[in-house]
Amino acid sequence: MDTTSLHQKSRRLQVEVKSIFLYHEDCAKLYTEYNQEWYQDYTFLKKACGYVEGEKCLDLAGNVDQKHEWVSSKNENTTYGHVNSETGTPDAGFSRHDIPPWVKRLYKNIVLLTHPDRLRNSLHRLRFEKLFRQSAEAFEAGRYEDLISIALGLGVTIELNDAQLVPILARILQSTKGELKKIENSIAWLWCENCEDSEVRYSLFLRAIAVEGLSPPDAARFKELLTVRETQK
Repeated sequence: MDTTSLHQKSRRLQVEVKSIFLYHEDCAKLYTEYNQEWYQDYTFLKKACGYVEGEKCLDLAGNVDQKHEWVSSKNENTTYGHVNSETGTPDAGFSRHDIPPWVKRLYKNIVLLTHPDRLRNSLHRLRFEKLFRQSAEAFEAGRYEDLISIALGLGVTIELNDAQLVPILARILQSTKGELKKIENSIAWLWCENCEDSEVRYSLFLRAIAVEGLSPPDAARFKELLTVRETQK
């Protein structure tokens, strides 16, 4: 690929990553709200249907007994390791002494924009505080691709050339799309996005109680209870 084409691809990927990063942020906020609404609705409906109230409830990803807020833009167990300053690709087994200068400068510039002490009167204080925490966690864990995502969302310059940046951006884009797909296909997301479709909600409820080994409720009775629940909100 010639230099001009590579630069154009890099610019296009940067725009795409920035766009999907901002969308991902919005989804993360909504994810937390949907998770809470789903848990409350599920608890009410399960009790109203006559089931013995238990502790289990499906979270957004369809897992049992995980009611935590989804915060990180990536899986917390994912580490990208040291990113080689020559190739821009991650290597396994980095130490803090291996952190390349461009990463240190990138992190410093992110901190300068998001540090809470600089945002006392900012309308974006809460958002930037969250980004400040995420960038600190990413830096400490060596998740440099997370730092790049945050930097693009904030408009911070990344000191890598196009040849180094393109493969990293492609990985970020693919990974983030996967995270979004997981959210949008989860029970709580589908539940809240289909608030006016009782048939879809009934099928989702059946999926949830099946995990607990409970028998299906009468569909008509369920829809009556669903109407009652909605009037309470």
